Amino acid sequence: MLWIALLANVQAEDAWATRDVELQRWPETVIEAPPITAEAAAGDKLEIVLEDGDIVRVKKDGDFGWVPADALSKDAPEDEEATDAPAE
Repeated sequence: MLWIALLANVQAEDAWATRDVELQRWPETVIEAPPITAEAAAGDKLEIVLEDGDIVRVKKDGDFGWVPADALSKDAPEDEEATDAPAE
């Protein structure tokens, strides 16, 4: 039961694709040429699930996959920041 309480406190972190990238079902370290579960275009918002060195497990619209860490930025694009800004 303790692990459920710990997981409930985990905050998902957002990231944005810095280039077009394919979400791979498994990391290439597990299987060569893994199947593609989804694609993200540059600027797409993704949810970081797990960071493992130079690869990151992400979620996009219900699809999960692995992407290179250098294909992500934790800084929102300027147009994304403008839509998140509170109205005055």
